[in-house]
Amino acid sequence: MVDMAIPDDVVVVEKNTGDGNIVLRVYNQLSVNETRILALGLEILRRKNDNSTQVQIIARDLVQIFGGNKGYYNELEKICQRLCKKQIVIDGKLYPIFSYLRFVAKDGGLIMQFNPPMLSMLLPEYRERAAQEVFTLNSMYAIKILELLNRYREKGRKRIRLLISIDDLRKYLGVPDTSTYQQMTNLKNKVLNHPITDINAKGHYHINYQVIKNGRKVTAFLFTMVLPDEEVEESDNGQKTI
Repeated sequence: MVDMAIPDDVVVVEKNTGDGNIVLRVYNQLSVNETRILALGLEILRRKNDNSTQVQIIARDLVQIFGGNKGYYNELEKICQRLCKKQIVIDGKLYPIFSYLRFVAKDGGLIMQFNPPMLSMLLPEYRERAAQEVFTLNSMYAIKILELLNRYREKGRKRIRLLISIDDLRKYLGVPDTSTYQQMTNLKNKVLNHPITDINAKGHYHINYQVIKNGRKVTAFLFTMVLPDEEVEESDNGQKTI
């Protein structure tokens, strides 16, 4: 990936290991609002830890989870209708995410029944987070950056440093292969800087990164993510030439 000495506390994302991250692969096929519903269901099932496939959330709890965002609450029925019909491509096969998904504003709240084969792939890969977290973030890239970094954070550890090549970053975050995102300034601003600023302002983490270069060519990014109760080194999102 890069010709440099790797510090002991840096986790290196080896080429192709991200292909096994089903959560990111599914996120890359969903809209940001669809992703929020999916992440909410996975988080609740992870906490229940009882092998169930159904989640039901009453209306008043949904309003609290959404942070009082009634606009999003009012769109839930349409989002659920779209998401219930969605099929995800995994290794050339189509999988529906849900067997049943419905939002009933007055009585039932949000009811979701996961498709067992899809759930069996998703839940073991899903990483712990606050349920409200994905509802406060403004972009898919912010959600996916958190998913990627949390995937490599060992349980009980408050800090992770992750080294990932630029090609793998594009693939894992689902960055479009267009001329706009081939420009490094656009890639950094749209995919990294704005989403990371959003995470740091609203989430439970502090993230920064360094650009790793081989001569003048950007080859990788070194991310550091720290939970708020651990000392965080200030970052200017600077560059490192090797």
